[in-house]
Order: sequence, then C-alpha cells, then structure tokens
Amino acid sequence: MPRGRLAVVLHGKVGSMHGVDGVDRGPSRSIEGARASPTMMALCASALQQHIVLPSRRRGGGLRAEVVGHSWNPEIGALLDGLFSPVRSAHEPVLTPHMLLEHCPATLGLDARECMRTYSQLLGVRRALLLRAAEERARGIAYDAVLLSRWDVLWQRPLLPAELPGWATRAAGAVYLPHQCAARWPSRGVPSGPTPMKEAICGGTGSGWRASQAARECRAQDQRACQGDLTAAAREILVLDWWVLGGAAELDAFGAMVEGFSALTDEMRRDILVRGGSCMGHTYYGLQLRRMNATLRFVGISPVDFTLGRMWQRSHCHAFDPACVGRERCGLDDALRRPWQKWPIPAATVMFPTPATFRGPSPLQRACADGLFFCNAVSQMCREGDAAAEPLDRTAARSLFVACADSTLYPQSSPPEPVAGTVTIVVGGARRAGVHGAQNGTRLAGVLLHLMSAVLAAAPAANASAAPPLPPLGATAAGDGDGAGAAAPSRTASLVAALRARADALLGGPPPANHAACRRAFKLSDGGRAALPAPLRPGLCAPLPPREPSSTGDDGPRAWGNCSHGEAGGWTGVAGTDLPACRRLCDGCARCKYVATAPSRGECAWHARCSLDALHVVGDGAEYFTVSRRGEPKKRGGG
Repeated sequence: MPRGRLAVVLHGKVGSMHGVDGVDRGPSRSIEGARASPTMMALCASALQQHIVLPSRRRGGGLRAEVVGHSWNPEIGALLDGLFSPVRSAHEPVLTPHMLLEHCPATLGLDARECMRTYSQLLGVRRALLLRAAEERARGIAYDAVLLSRWDVLWQRPLLPAELPGWATRAAGAVYLPHQCAARWPSRGVPSGPTPMKEAICGGTGSGWRASQAARECRAQDQRACQGDLTAAAREILVLDWWVLGGAAELDAFGAMVEGFSALTDEMRRDILVRGGSCMGHTYYGLQLRRMNATLRFVGISPVDFTLGRMWQRSHCHAFDPACVGRERCGLDDALRRPWQKWPIPAATVMFPTPATFRGPSPLQRACADGLFFCNAVSQMCREGDAAAEPLDRTAARSLFVACADSTLYPQSSPPEPVAGTVTIVVGGARRAGVHGAQNGTRLAGVLLHLMSAVLAAAPAANASAAPPLPPLGATAAGDGDGAGAAAPSRTASLVAALRARADALLGGPPPANHAACRRAFKLSDGGRAALPAPLRPGLCAPLPPREPSSTGDDGPRAWGNCSHGEAGGWTGVAGTDLPACRRLCDGCARCKYVATAPSRGECAWHARCSLDALHVVGDGAEYFTVSRRGEPKKRGGG
C-alpha cells in the first residue's frame, strides 16, 4: 500500500537567538531588526529532521514528510535550502513599507508597524502554501496532510499525525494546534509559586499553575490575550501561531487570511480591540479559524514539547503524564512517578487550585488542562529528563554546538553585518566575504551540519532508565523509542548518519578542520557533558593581580583575592577544572560576576567587572575562557 505524504510547509522571516550564557546580545526577533542566525537555523533544521522527518520515514511512521519553504530572507536562502533540504522553496526580498502601507492605512486605527509585519507574515503563509500546491501539480501528487510551521520552531518531541487523537476519524474542518497554557491567578489561598506538592513531585520547584487562556483566571501580566487593550472575547480568539496541522483543504482555507485581511481586520477592531491594540498573527489565526468554523484540537505544550530556536535552553519539563493535558483537569494520578518521590504527597487534596471558570463555551476551553504545572530546570525531574533525552534535546549538547558553531563562524565578538546577496562565512579563522550567496550559503550549511553531527556523535548516550519515556505528541502510550526518555542508540545514530550524508553532499569534499576555539569547546565541555556559553571567548577580563592566597584547604583549591571587596581573584589547584566546577566556586564568591576557566593550569579566575568585547589574551589565548556569570554589580545611589 503506498505511503501517504505530509507536507512540512515552512514560512516567515528568521531572527536571531539568545546567547548561551544569558547575556543580552541584541534583538532576537526579526521585527526588532535581528540578523538571521545560521547557528539557530542549523539547530532547528536538525530538530525537524529528528522529530518530524526521520520518524515519518520509519516503519509505522504514517505519512512520509517532505519540506517546502518560503522566507523573506534571500540573503540566507541558500543556507536554509542546504539545512532543511526542501523539495521546493522561494526566498523573496522583504516587502517595502510603500508596498505594505496600502494594506495598513492610517484609517485602520492600528499600529502601522505591527500591521505591516502581520500582513507580511500572512502573505508569507499564503505563498508557502502556494509553493506546496505547485509541487503537487508538478509531480502529479497530493499531500494527505500539511504541517504549517515557522522556520525557527525547535521540536523537542516527535509529531506523527497518525498518532494524534482522532486523526483517522477526523471530520472536514478539523485542525490541530499547540496547547495554550497560560499562567493563572491563585485561588483560595493556594500560591502560584512553590508548594509542598510541587516540590515533592518535581524533586525541586515547579512553575505556577496553568489554565486555558480563555479562563477568567488568566493573568494579564503573563498572557497577551488577557491584557487591557483587548476585550474579554480575545481570550477565545488568540491562538499560538507557531504551527498548525490539518488536511490540505483545511490549510488552504486557513491560508486565505491574506485575501481576507481587510474583513478580518474589521472583525478584530469590532470584537477584539478596545483601545489601540496590537495587530498580531495570533489574532488573525484565531479569527480565520472562527470564520472557517474549524474544529480545534490541541496537542503539545510550549516550552516542554517544542519552543522557538531563540529560546533553545531548556527551562521546564513535564511534571505530569502529557496525556492529562487533553483532559479537563490534571490530578495526582497523572504525576510522573519516580523512585525518589515520597508518597503520599503531603496535603495534596488542598494543593490544587479551584477549577478555572469560563464565561461560556469556548473553542479554547480544552486548550490546557486545569491544575497543570511544570517542573523547573533545577529540579531532579528535569535533570533526569535531560539525561534521558536524545543528545540534540539536551541542554549541554545544544550548548556545545552553539558555542562551537558561533566560535568557528565568528571568531570576533559579534557576527559581521550581512551583505545583500551574500553570506559571510568565517571558517578556521579565515573570513570569506563577497562570495555569491548560493555557493557560500551551501558551504555554510555543510559546515554547520558537519559540526552538529560531530557534537551528537561525541555526546554521551541517553540514559533511558533515568526518566519515564514520553511518547510522541498525542500518543497515549510509550512508542518504540522516538520519545524523549526512551532514546535508543539507533535513533541518535540514524540522525548523525543523515546529517553527515547531507553535510558531505553540500561540502563536496572533506569537511574543514574545526576552528581552535571549537576544539577547546569540545575539551571544556567534555564532549557535551557540560554547558558552554557562546560565542566561545578566550582570554581574561583584565590581567590578574598577584596570586596571594587568602585561604588554603588541605582537600580543596587555594583561593586568592578578596570576595567581599576585591576586583579580581581566583582559585588554583582546582582538580578537574571545567566550567561547572568554576561556576560552583564563583557561586560562593560575592564579587564573582565573570568567571574564567583554565584546565591546563588547574585554575579558575574571577572578576567583578568586565568588557567581554575586549578580553585580555594570555599566551596563545587558549588557557583561559571567560563567561558572564551574574552580570555587572549594580550602581548604588547617584554614582
């Protein structure tokens, strides 16, 4: 029996991402003028391959996935094609304000910048879907389903349409969207933050309580739909616009938003806005789905099942079985059971908040189970879940790739300014600028995929016994190893093989030798076991003062410098000096805001102030590596 086809239709304008060490490196969203990040795109492309494309091609995967893409980034079009390997793509110049203003006249009463951005987004959606239709005509095929997604979605669990609840029996008009779980107000004295129940389940702290954004308890501070410039009806309209899944007919009807932009805008002004307000894709997505009378089904939660590439560092994980999100309320029977948990949970019956309330029937009422919360990254649940995930889904391996890629491509403190029609690549310290974009972008994609395959091949194998396996999105039972927590070595091996084959095809020869900073990143991270910041920056904040020991321990390192009032100091005789070890020492030193590690010297150094863009190089620059730990000390008074 012939296999069906899934079209993964990618659209949008690509932005940048946050640094590994949490330092603000400028804008990350395209609307804010962010420059496209090749490193982020490689991360997202590899995750799409791991969680969408490869699972769809295995036995029992259901629909075979193919990628189609449209972007407003012609300067990195060849890069995107190299990374994502679409069967058809187009990369067009951004429309000028003059071309967009006719769709966003002042008479609309909307923020012109937001309106033009949204119209461009919807036009990109339409053109991406038209590319899919053109591919069908050219090959005489028909796609059985369409996953419409942004380029920069970072998948963290498999999505297989055949596994989704009700997929086989779905009626016309059914579409699948991400769950929308909003922070909610506490009720009956139950705090929104830590409680004994959350601590007992997570082995540490948990997030605030969650509920559908359509609930009265939705917090205005945390959820866009509940803010003051929107009506109460907005809570039932705004949807997460990261991805939409459905049949080809449903997605074509959905993509007609741009043709109906004026009518949808009238609906928005009448039903959604109360004063000014923002003109967002979230709103238009919801209004179009309402106009289609679509049946909404929800699956997958941000940020634990997927996130955006710029937010690639894991911050939360599941506290409950993901299947409970599809019900009205999560309870203790849904908790992920681990050997270290102590049962019964203390005072559990009074820990849950009262059920969320709604103004009436809402299409988003089932968008999030009431009583849900997540575990925080520092909890034992998340640490074990991270260890049980496949390498690409683990923080340390991602961190090593980002640090290695950025330091290889951009040895300087910041990426070079993009040049129209070209992509500037720096490999092995040699800048190659002015090369035709297609040639250079293709090579850059090959370099990045080669680095990714090297990182994943070197990373420790997943510890499948550390955490309970999580099935693909929507499945009710553990699958055959595609889910986090049940990763078999063959899964990682198949991804590495796919990335290497693609890299070899793009490079047309042997991959370039890793940049020296990349080699140091592998060494400092112990092959991806420890997280690293990016870009990898060798050197010290300033020359270090004389090493006069302030304390000496028989079993510990020798400390020097004044942690109460000093400007710099450090520790010598540190066994197994790596970044985590230096960070632990830094945490105990009040003046340590920037920490450096020098494994070859067995030394950690700290500074109270620093300019990361002007580091002091010692020797060949390989001894020390510096990262911001807690930021600059705040000025007091008027000084």
